[in-house]
Amino acid sequence: VETDLNLLKEKLEKLKGSYFKEKQIKEILQKKSEELYSKGFLNVSYSIDKKIDKKEKTVALSIKFFKGQKFVLRSVNVNKLKIEYSGDLPEDYSPEKILSFLDSVKKKLKDEGYFDGDAYLDVEFTRMKGYIFVDINIKVKAGKRYRNGLTFIYGTRHLNPEVISKNITKKEFFTKEDFDNELDYLYYSSLFDSVNPYLEIDKKNKKVNKLYILHEDKRGSFQGILGYSSEQKLKISTAVRLKNLFSYGFELSGYIERTDLGFFYKLTAGNRMLPKRTAAELSFLRSYQYHNIYELENKGFEIIVSKKPNKWVKQILSVHYMDNSLKNQNVSPKNNFQTLKLRLSFIDNHRKPEVNPKKGYFLSGLIEKEFKDIDFYKVYATGRYYKSFLFFTFTQKLSLGYIFKKIEKLPPSERFFLGGMSSLRGFSYEAVSGRYKEGGSSSVLLNSEIRYPLFPSYNLFGFSFIDAGNVYESFSQLKKLNMRKTAGTGIYIPTPVGSFLFDIAFKLDRKKGESLYRFEFSINTLF
Repeated sequence: VETDLNLLKEKLEKLKGSYFKEKQIKEILQKKSEELYSKGFLNVSYSIDKKIDKKEKTVALSIKFFKGQKFVLRSVNVNKLKIEYSGDLPEDYSPEKILSFLDSVKKKLKDEGYFDGDAYLDVEFTRMKGYIFVDINIKVKAGKRYRNGLTFIYGTRHLNPEVISKNITKKEFFTKEDFDNELDYLYYSSLFDSVNPYLEIDKKNKKVNKLYILHEDKRGSFQGILGYSSEQKLKISTAVRLKNLFSYGFELSGYIERTDLGFFYKLTAGNRMLPKRTAAELSFLRSYQYHNIYELENKGFEIIVSKKPNKWVKQILSVHYMDNSLKNQNVSPKNNFQTLKLRLSFIDNHRKPEVNPKKGYFLSGLIEKEFKDIDFYKVYATGRYYKSFLFFTFTQKLSLGYIFKKIEKLPPSERFFLGGMSSLRGFSYEAVSGRYKEGGSSSVLLNSEIRYPLFPSYNLFGFSFIDAGNVYESFSQLKKLNMRKTAGTGIYIPTPVGSFLFDIAFKLDRKKGESLYRFEFSINTLF
């Protein structure tokens, strides 16, 4: 055996005296060759010469195996196009990975409207200190950028096509991102049950013409939800919706919900197809809510204006006016008060896929100003990310809330509480309520969870989690960050039209009088 790998030499020489198995030897060499190639040894080579002695019934082998010098990718540069190489340089050089990146550069050109563009590789090799360093230069020839041409809209029976036209990009040049955002907004409007897009590339005039073939959805719908959970007990809700009205996409809807935690009514009029991907709605609301330390009856209205600049982000400006009446409570001196809130919020949803996500992130946040009987500012933010490895998905969610007002001046309905299956698991609904059991002016919640398939063919998954969180009456308490901690495990079945969830959570810092564990169960069916 001639080789520059001592371990391989020892392994092969141990075969001396054993029965000759040519396939086994070739598999050893091939496996080692592929392993080294993946680590940047592109010139790895081996050979086998054999001499068969039929008289002695032996085979004399001459094996040569040399890994050669290692190729190290030192730099990747792309001219005339903003795109970054995803690797962590320097790294083992992989021609296949570079060719894949070259394809990404070419796709990026098309996505930016350079349909005649192309990209070429220029590779430089430098021998230094026993390595071969590789520098990649990708030369881009973009050509002329294509402009947005005509937009054809077909299939709108009740909706005026001008409504759609006002939500189509008016930018000079075509980009795939703008096109995807237009499609997303058409689906988001919920006016169509099918959207079929088509692009016509006019190479002569350097333009992109767009065609949308649409089919309008039913203009009226009824939807109901029947569910049960250990938190809300039996839940029944119904929604009636009339949409695509008056040829301009107006809609009317009514919603009723009844659970053991109260009832809720909502009547809404609005439009999701206003110019520049804007939606607006006016709602009248009424509810009666049962909480641990109080009951709340309220009624009022809200005005919500939202905008979707792209398929991930939603920006929301809203005004909420409510007449509130507290009952069965001894926390606040005021039983009746009015609230007028101005709220600015956003949602950034990069989860993939939407149901049972495997990667991406979700962010939301709000800033709220209260103007009426109780004057305060409130901020609240939530962030969650998903990371997959093998068949596991790890996810963490961090939620932070703070009200700039002394706790004594806040009615209980404006305070923070934690506990429940969608909050701090292991505690009942709103059971985590601060040192005096009256809620807090700030809250911190961290959910850490790992998910894994149990019976994928039946869409059954398992999860294990650790939660930590608390609410605090003052900033001095918040700085100490004393957290309640729980851990547990469970199973769930995710579907787009309903869900099933069961878990058990244990308190890791159980206090006197508290239960050690808590079961949670939830099932919802959409019909």
